[in-house]
Amino acid sequence: ASVGAVGTDIGTVTVTQSGGTTFSSTVGAAAVTLTDTTGTIQFDGALTATDLNTAAQGYNVSILGGSTITNAVTFSNTGTTQIGDATGDTNTFNGGVTATAGAVTASGTIATSEDALALGAVTLVEAQTLSLDTAETGAGAITIASLTGVAGGSSEDVTLTSGSGTITVSGAIGTDIGTLTLQENDAGATGAVSLQGSVSAGTLTTFAQAYDVSLTGAVNAITADTTFLNTGAITIGDAAGDSSTFTGGLDTTAGGTENFAGTVAATDNQIDIGAANVTAAATINGGTGAINTAALTLADGVTLTVGTGGSGAPTIASVAGTAGGTASNLTLNSTGTASVGAVGTDIGTVTVTQSGGTTFSSTVDAATLAITDTADAQTVSLQGDVTLTSGLTTGSDSYNVSLTGASNSIAGTTTFAQGGTLTLGDGTGDSTDFAGGLVATAPSSISAQGTVKADGGTGVLTLGDADTGVTVAADLQVGGTSTGTISLGDATLADGATLTVGAGAANQIDLDAVSGTAGGTASNLTLNTTGAVTVAEAVGTDIGTVTVTQSGGTT
Repeated sequence: ASVGAVGTDIGTVTVTQSGGTTFSSTVGAAAVTLTDTTGTIQFDGALTATDLNTAAQGYNVSILGGSTITNAVTFSNTGTTQIGDATGDTNTFNGGVTATAGAVTASGTIATSEDALALGAVTLVEAQTLSLDTAETGAGAITIASLTGVAGGSSEDVTLTSGSGTITVSGAIGTDIGTLTLQENDAGATGAVSLQGSVSAGTLTTFAQAYDVSLTGAVNAITADTTFLNTGAITIGDAAGDSSTFTGGLDTTAGGTENFAGTVAATDNQIDIGAANVTAAATINGGTGAINTAALTLADGVTLTVGTGGSGAPTIASVAGTAGGTASNLTLNSTGTASVGAVGTDIGTVTVTQSGGTTFSSTVDAATLAITDTADAQTVSLQGDVTLTSGLTTGSDSYNVSLTGASNSIAGTTTFAQGGTLTLGDGTGDSTDFAGGLVATAPSSISAQGTVKADGGTGVLTLGDADTGVTVAADLQVGGTSTGTISLGDATLADGATLTVGAGAANQIDLDAVSGTAGGTASNLTLNTTGAVTVAEAVGTDIGTVTVTQSGGTT
């Protein structure tokens, strides 16, 4: 059937059944009732009605000329419902609209007057824009099963605006989507946006308003540089297997609460993250782009990996686990220079897989610190107090390690295997307790001051050997309550420095040469043990006083 204009005091327009019906012009009526048809009932002109009723039969409905419907509409037909075919079309359902019984094709603006808008699987129209709008101040929720563009040709843009109502897309958003816009720049835009399926779009646009945004699909891909401007919560990923790639870069620093899980990546571009919770195992990777984060809090048992071997430099304000439960872990893996603030609260293993030098500028409190590698001649610098309840390990490459916190405690026997330098302390009040002992013969040189000790047990303290000398940069005491052997390679004392070997325990002490620095203030050597002392080489060059406080014999 083909029908022209319908209007002027028309009560009800009913299509009981047909082989397909096309209304080629405007339709105005109190009610439009669609019962059944074989094929499609199509409205080419503007449709205006108080009520639009559809029956649950397998026909299609197409509204192509715009519409205004006063009361709530539910499209019960199980065929395809098409609402609009061009960007300029406007369809207003003042009482809300539901179209979930069948597939949906949509374009233009679909609006309600602060009422709910629910659509099933939506296919867009080639090169056209879709805007779903439930008004800026109302609580009209938007729910959508999925949004799919048209492959090839020009992309399709989508705007979702719900005021204080929530926006939920339970399935995927993708296939040639250009710009995906979430909410609008209006103070009434406070409704949370939840994108639960995978999202693929050229650009993701948000506004500086107090709404939440979450992307929790398995695979998310945004091409353009993405800045989340919304000031509510930002969630990217909710499982370890999720992957979210922001090719042009990512900035989430405007958000309130931030949550991350899975892989969050940029393709050789910068990533900036505010204070955030890492809710499942996560990897942050900017390739050659820098990675900057505020304070990060790791959920129980979570491992956070920053970098995957690229040259982007990580800067992390702090990392904390969650007290109680399973310890969490931090891994740094970048050839760039890394900077990390305080690390602590139920942290298991901190691993430096590789770096262009790493600075821990504050405390490190963990079970284990494992330094696998760092660029030759670069330094892993621990500037704050270090507490390791299991131990410290280093790899054998030619990087440097520096511990300069005021009070350090390291469990287990510590072997410094790196071929670069070792620095222990940068002030005479600094103290490092290697509880199970210390072996440092691989480093190219050692500089120490303050106190280097092993308290309790029989742990040995070996600082240097015939190939590795020890520079005593200021007053240094080597020894604690452990009764293990204390051994030093050739020791060179800075002007005015006193080297004290032993703290009164029954240590065997083995020294090579001990010398001061020519000119300036003389330096001093003190030996204090109830064990035997052997000084195998000369003591001299600007040495002031040699004191044997006690010993079990000194040679």
